[in-house]
Amino acid sequence: MLKDVIASLIYRVIYKTEEVPLTDLFETVEASKYHHIVVALNYIAFEKYYGDSEDGWEFYKSALRKYIRDDSQFDSKWHEQFVTLAESFAEKGYDKRSLLFVDSDNNCINGTHRLALCVRHGVETVSILRIKRKLIPPTWKEQLDTYGLDEEGRARILDAYRKMYAKLKQNKQI
Repeated sequence: MLKDVIASLIYRVIYKTEEVPLTDLFETVEASKYHHIVVALNYIAFEKYYGDSEDGWEFYKSALRKYIRDDSQFDSKWHEQFVTLAESFAEKGYDKRSLLFVDSDNNCINGTHRLALCVRHGVETVSILRIKRKLIPPTWKEQLDTYGLDEEGRARILDAYRKMYAKLKQNKQI
């Protein structure tokens, strides 16, 4: 019993769940934070699924391959899970019980695929689990260097982010 009370108190101190407008997780490119590069990569990959890009999945894989450096991570099972998520989202929409994990500055720690799909499908509010801790995200340049992208790849990432931002504006969320 005492153990449960202590666990509950610790949970309340460290975490806070809430519903927030999707726009709270986005800013302009100039001021954006860590999660946007990863979300933009996911957005590009989903463009392939939705028929908006011929090579979205390949671009996604090549960028992550430079970061992860483990080809076994890109087996067919990973692709199947990716497609299953897109299909589920298209069929059922966003499940608010599926929390996005963010830090105190709205950097998405876990849930970047769902975040990209939320933008794609015009979701207005998302459920988050806020960890009451600030991450110190790398700059855009540091992130792009980590993924080893050439100038064309860098431009594509920034273009994807701008598309997401424009979609939020089009949905009158910004």
